[in-house]
Amino acid sequence: MGKWFYFALIMIDIKKPYNSKILSFTISIIFLCSAMAYSRPVFKNSLRVPVGEIKSERSTLVLKEYYDGKAEDYDYNTDQKKVDAAASIFGQVVPLSFVRGSRLLDLATGTGLVAELAAQKGVKEIVGVDISEKMLDVARKKLEKFDNVDTRFVEGDLFNLVGLLGDKEKFDIVTIGNVLTHYSHEDRNRILLQAFRLLEPGGYLVIRDYRLFEGYIPSGMYHQISPEGCIELLEDLDTIEVNSCIVNEEKDTDFNIEISDLERVLKQNFVVWARKKPIEMHLPVGRDIRQRL
Repeated sequence: MGKWFYFALIMIDIKKPYNSKILSFTISIIFLCSAMAYSRPVFKNSLRVPVGEIKSERSTLVLKEYYDGKAEDYDYNTDQKKVDAAASIFGQVVPLSFVRGSRLLDLATGTGLVAELAAQKGVKEIVGVDISEKMLDVARKKLEKFDNVDTRFVEGDLFNLVGLLGDKEKFDIVTIGNVLTHYSHEDRNRILLQAFRLLEPGGYLVIRDYRLFEGYIPSGMYHQISPEGCIELLEDLDTIEVNSCIVNEEKDTDFNIEISDLERVLKQNFVVWARKKPIEMHLPVGRDIRQRL
């Protein structure tokens, strides 16, 4: 910046007819470069991502734009390992005896991957929430074939679940799929608190996401996430039976990256889950209070 300014001062002393034009051009370039330095966006896969950390409601707008653009071809790019991670929820995580006849709230439902798997396993009702209406259009068509399952898809922000669905809505299972990685730790906690309020006592809260390792750089805005971090978030709630599992791993060879012969792990698909404490587990405290009264 100093050099440019010094150059502009020198131009003042040059007694040429075109002096004023060159000086004006130089000053314009200086201001243009300064503006770009402070407000430059980064473009990744046609997604305009502002520099710095995206938080809360701003994340919602960015994610909506991103997934609206991906919706039409999203299922074509879904790999089998992602499907396997979703399928592990019903049977491996949540017992099938619990799944059958249950009410499911599927957050970040996308094109309905988890919703379709749940319908196949016998859930009674599915409510899917996503920020992308175009993704929801795909999900609606996918679930049309399940006449015995009540389905409802709602476009909306995960920060306003209670406002979207109402405080009286309660679900036996709440799943959150591959979306917390887009949010900061603080925002993840906000989303989980909303989801937890809509969960029946004794119900299952399930997080499905993926951990990224050095060497794998995805497009878009991501924050590091891990099973351990999700466990801590769930343990801060009134939960029991907090657990996790690594469903599968993806290595550099899976991505056709010829950077080493070691088959380094670049991505882990994991599931973390917990149950909301049943009402009867709180009764002893109530009895003690009544005795003291």
